[in-house]
Amino acid sequence: MKKEVTSIEIDTNLKVQAEQIKWDRYYASLPLLEEDEAIKRFNAEFTKVVEKLLPAGSSILEAGCGAGWQSLSLARLKKYKITLMDFSQEALKYARRIFERENLKAEFIQEDVFIQGEPRYDLVFNAGVLEHYSFDKQVAFLKGMASRSLKYVMVLVPNRLCYWYWIWRIQKSGEGEWPFGKEIPLTDLSPIFKAAGLRFLGQMFMGESWTEDFINSLAGLDERVRHHILEIHRSPLIPKSQKSYLLAALGSVAGDTLEVSVGWENVSQVEGERVPELCAALGDALALRISAEQQLRDLRSQLEGQEQALQALQAHTTDLEQIIAQLKAEQERLIQELDKKEQIIEVLQKQLSKVLGSEAWAIVQFIWWLRPKVAPDGSLRERILRLAFKPFRVMARCGFRGLISAISVRVKAILHQVLQPPRPFRDSYNTEDNSYVILYTDDPDLFPGYEPRRSLREACRNKKLQVSLIAPAKNVAASINRWWEGIIAQTRLPDEIIVVESGSTDGTAELLQELACKSPIPFRVIEEPSANIARARNLAISQARYDIIACIDFGCKAEKEWLERLVAPFESDPEIQVSAGWYEPIGHDGCTVRTRKRWPQLQKIWPQTFLPSSRSLAFKRCAWEAVGGYPEWLTLTGEDTFFDLELKRWGGVWAFVPEAIVKWEAPDSVLGYLRKMFRWSVGDGEAGIHGLYYWRWVIALTGLAGYIGVTSIALAAALIWGGVAVMAPFLTFPGWWVIWCTSKRLLGGIDPVIVAGRVAAVLGFLAGARRRRLVEQRRLSQIKGIWFILSGVPIDDTGGGARATQIALELLRQGYFVVFISRFPKYESKELGLKFAHPNLRIFRIADFKWDRFAADHPELLEGRPVAALVEFPLAEFLPVIDAVRTHGGRVIYDLIDDWSTSLGSSWYSPEVERFIISKSDVLVATAPILAERLQKLSGREIHLLPNAVNTRLFDPGRRYPRPTDLPAAEWLMIYIGALWGEWFDWELLVQLADAYPEAGVLVVGDYRGQCPESRPNLYFLGLKPQRDLPSYLAHANIAIVPWKINKITQATSPLKVYEYLAMHKPVVAPDIAPLRNIPGVLLAKDANEFVELVAKARKIDYPVEDVTRFIAANNWEVRVKNLCNLI
Repeated sequence: MKKEVTSIEIDTNLKVQAEQIKWDRYYASLPLLEEDEAIKRFNAEFTKVVEKLLPAGSSILEAGCGAGWQSLSLARLKKYKITLMDFSQEALKYARRIFERENLKAEFIQEDVFIQGEPRYDLVFNAGVLEHYSFDKQVAFLKGMASRSLKYVMVLVPNRLCYWYWIWRIQKSGEGEWPFGKEIPLTDLSPIFKAAGLRFLGQMFMGESWTEDFINSLAGLDERVRHHILEIHRSPLIPKSQKSYLLAALGSVAGDTLEVSVGWENVSQVEGERVPELCAALGDALALRISAEQQLRDLRSQLEGQEQALQALQAHTTDLEQIIAQLKAEQERLIQELDKKEQIIEVLQKQLSKVLGSEAWAIVQFIWWLRPKVAPDGSLRERILRLAFKPFRVMARCGFRGLISAISVRVKAILHQVLQPPRPFRDSYNTEDNSYVILYTDDPDLFPGYEPRRSLREACRNKKLQVSLIAPAKNVAASINRWWEGIIAQTRLPDEIIVVESGSTDGTAELLQELACKSPIPFRVIEEPSANIARARNLAISQARYDIIACIDFGCKAEKEWLERLVAPFESDPEIQVSAGWYEPIGHDGCTVRTRKRWPQLQKIWPQTFLPSSRSLAFKRCAWEAVGGYPEWLTLTGEDTFFDLELKRWGGVWAFVPEAIVKWEAPDSVLGYLRKMFRWSVGDGEAGIHGLYYWRWVIALTGLAGYIGVTSIALAAALIWGGVAVMAPFLTFPGWWVIWCTSKRLLGGIDPVIVAGRVAAVLGFLAGARRRRLVEQRRLSQIKGIWFILSGVPIDDTGGGARATQIALELLRQGYFVVFISRFPKYESKELGLKFAHPNLRIFRIADFKWDRFAADHPELLEGRPVAALVEFPLAEFLPVIDAVRTHGGRVIYDLIDDWSTSLGSSWYSPEVERFIISKSDVLVATAPILAERLQKLSGREIHLLPNAVNTRLFDPGRRYPRPTDLPAAEWLMIYIGALWGEWFDWELLVQLADAYPEAGVLVVGDYRGQCPESRPNLYFLGLKPQRDLPSYLAHANIAIVPWKINKITQATSPLKVYEYLAMHKPVVAPDIAPLRNIPGVLLAKDANEFVELVAKARKIDYPVEDVTRFIAANNWEVRVKNLCNLI
């Protein structure tokens, strides 16, 4: 027969389950703690008592072990067999982790103490449980312990006689911070032992040092008073029974056969059965009274504040009553106005009725009936009638003045259309100046009204950066010696010289090789036959070793301090991206030319708008990379102007150094001047820039030519017919005055040679414009294909270091056209002002992107070239673009970069949309093995594993990087770079690292918003940084870390920063996640303690440079993007 379960048993089981769930949750969320000093001192005292009680080899069980701190102290003796028992599985897991941390052995069993067991242990003990139960539950607990014991049973509970226990408990309870719930301290446990059938052997007071810790930690106590209390506490005035926090009781299951050591007293306290409960209740009541009194004081204080607020509210009410009165008056006024309007409407209705009943209205109706018959809708007659009557409609609606205004606007529109520049002079390049130009000079007469300005002399004091000097060369044999004399005489020599020789026929190559052989500076000559100027410059820069690139041309001689002055701004301000110098024309004899007005003049330019020549220019490599280098698709000239405009579009901080001067050999003859003006303008015409300037010159030149022609005819007529001579002065002198003013403004003067130069410039521009379509085709012909990057985040998110951004930039470097489309805005707290500009890059938000418009504007991009789309976020908004790419024969790649089913995609992710995108994708890619498995299960297709990579052009361990100014002074530095949000970041580990290595600086680079729960003096949050600045921070760090938790999100993440760490040859300590296994130079930790230990190990290991170098060579973005392109 099946036994029926009573309601009492069900209730008991439910309570046990609830208690078990509570403790499971507690220990599951508890971080792995260290023993504090109080626990250590008590554990030492406890182990001495057990050693006196049991011989070596005895077996000990801690029943209801919790974290198992006392068992841990016994296990350290390595003389007992230790077993820990608890009904909470999470408590046992926690205790096991503590034992494993110290490599100690023990047995862990999950059982309920209240359920009878087998007698297997010499001692069964428990600390900190019995005081929470009633007498009957205490007896049942002891019976469960006794059923497992062969000899002894020991329990430890709070001591009711300890005076400081009550002070501590009442203070905590009064503040609402008592953590232990119902608790009944005891003074005599013999009745409980006897009721459980045990022989009571005695009890002992323990934990004096723990009481001292209570005294030391009590808040709000004056330090002098605290010292006196401790002195009294330690003195014989306070007996041991009153200063000990715990009471230990010992019993035996073996009757009278066991003896106990000295210290156990069999003293029975004579007190009522309910005295302990009443004492506990009295303590709680006292705490409640203290708390209530404090709350009363707080309420009185709040009441006083509320009375003041009430007074302010009453004053505000008075103001509102006045406003209401004003509104009522306004309401009455509006009602009166409404009555007047209604009267007017009534009058107008009568007039309308009169009109509708008139003969005139009948005629109008007849005409309206006749109109479609005479002029049907859509016919020419109908359009003529509408046009003829439009002025009457406008006048009827807007009055006569409105008609005049409308006619004026229309005439202006027609004139604008008529006077618009012809197609060759229409700009096909939109200029955009995002730069911020600082003037570096100590001469107050140079641009006296310009700001900002800085001292050049102060800037020149710093000399810490290395500089590469580059120059293109073709048929420059006649000027090589003068050029070399200027370079070798510099007060600051370049660190290397790179010259690209483009197939000269006058012996230039041989002369350059001779210079390279005798040069005291590293000097390389690169031969690239048929390279134009832009190609020569780009090739030289690509081969340069250093970040600062200085440009100079042959045919120039640099003044002695040219390079020192040109480079000084970079050394004084790390934000400077471009430094522009100046150039002055000289003749072939080296003397200043007499016709300087024909050439650019310093006093006629303005630093902010000045476009420097590449004969006197310096810039950072990252700026050159960002704008795609010099435009090699231009035929011959104009490459530096286009490069300047792209740099201006990209923005950043510039320096203008007018005293960094090179002497430039200008043509001496008029013919040479005209030829130079023609050649300079051809590039502008090809690129379609500055067309409006040339059109203005055309207007001015046409006016000048026309007036000269009219004047010549008038003078000729005067010679033939004398009477016309009277009119000649009126035609000649005012006209010449007008022409002189116009020429001075538009043409730079009335000098015939300058005017002829403008004519040559216009002709050169037109010659280039005729080739514009061919040049555009040449530029686009270099494009290998077009990629649409469909990313969730903008291109400048996370400092420009995101995977999508890195892929887009590498595609540009490899010659592809990129359309970067994002969905979400940036959520960063700091705006870095990053600019991404490139002739082959277009950036859109998905809300602004229209495929039809893009296809109409760029038909040549979608015809005859590979088209691909890389989808990084599975968003429904991207589906129209995906469909359009497939319609044009393109390939679609779905790149799974994170597990979007986690909190990462909680606000937008849809599994249905992801499956739909997978079905439309031709290629499936994942960044981590676990993601590849997930994608394979979803699709049943082949998955390509393409983890993250590194930009080795930027992260180069061979370069010398300046030390960032915000790096702290410390013995050594460990650094983390990356995101600081999300459930995967381990803030506790970060603080633990700072505590474990107080001599080190723990650096965190990322968007910090105060998330760290604790501060440490050696923990530095440096904020979000542009990716271009990161190599400098890594170069000066010793260890790189990834303080992440091990969870579902991190197991599916390929940490991009690890590749950048390794590229800079930094040992890496990271959590043991699958994507980082088997990577050289990376030490993986299973938990926080091992992580801390591995940091110390990472400082001592022999870094595997060769293995890491091979790994980076196979895992940089150049290789990764080539792999990606091969998939389509």
